[in-house]
Amino acid sequence: MWWDRKIVTGQSYDQVIEGALAEAKCVVVLWSGHSVDSEWVRNEATVALERRVMVPATLDGTAPPLAFSRRQTANLTDWDGDPAHAGFRALCDGIAAAIGANAPAPHSARVEPTRRAPRSLVPAAAVAGVLALVGLAYYAGARDSSGSRPVRSTVPETTATADPASGASSAVRDIVIVGKPTVMDLLSPNNGGQLLIAPSDAWAVVLDGKTDAHESVHVGEAAVFGFKAERPARFDTFAMLIPTRGRNPKEFELLVGDESPTGAFRSIGTFHPENNKVFKTDGWQEFHFSAVTARYLKVRLISNFEDAVWIELVEFRVMSAR
Repeated sequence: MWWDRKIVTGQSYDQVIEGALAEAKCVVVLWSGHSVDSEWVRNEATVALERRVMVPATLDGTAPPLAFSRRQTANLTDWDGDPAHAGFRALCDGIAAAIGANAPAPHSARVEPTRRAPRSLVPAAAVAGVLALVGLAYYAGARDSSGSRPVRSTVPETTATADPASGASSAVRDIVIVGKPTVMDLLSPNNGGQLLIAPSDAWAVVLDGKTDAHESVHVGEAAVFGFKAERPARFDTFAMLIPTRGRNPKEFELLVGDESPTGAFRSIGTFHPENNKVFKTDGWQEFHFSAVTARYLKVRLISNFEDAVWIELVEFRVMSAR
């Protein structure tokens, strides 16, 4: 089984994805409110549709785009990881049918393993693998109403691997899943995020995970953050928690760098928060920009509301790009 989290650093996204789509016997497309707006997902789904290997499902009831609306789509809206769920079974049946229809001819030149599973076991192994991977895709993007960190999948890890002795694992690798991107908070200490340089300890509050804690810093200050092991990360969203009206940032600048925490940085833009709590997101305000890849992020506070000197900080997030 393959998905784009397996792209190696330095490889070309489009070339690797094109190769995986061209070789797959089945492409699972997960429609959601996010994925229908993704040009990447639409392009990948189009390739799968043209090759007649697309098996679609909806994660949240979102209707497929017009070009894909004539295909029967499994409904996973209320799926909780139960393999007996009707929508999930429908998805698995579609996957099994696609793999069977696109299996190599009996007299193919393909070299077979010494021990090969009976044909009836191959769809079952694929179903087990899909249960794990669709579960990961589903829960990785799921968030509670407070916008907290992604919910951990409840799918048992043992379902992700087929029995090596059965030879059925080869069928699992014939599936590509595209759809709802896996999004993570790159600044979370749990994901390796870290504060590297700051004028004072007060800046540490933005990574402590406490939505009821805040600290005051000076207008004009800047801090540098690093991602896991100070390796490059790709991201397109910065989020700031503003729980109430007050001495909040009025304008700030985001800069990225690759040399070192004290090296050269380039600006990716200035942003202007609202001096109010956004109730729909429980106080979180997101700022989007074209996806960038960098080792370091600098946040520079330019101005604030209601005070000439102090700015209140609560929590920051940096969300990974697909």
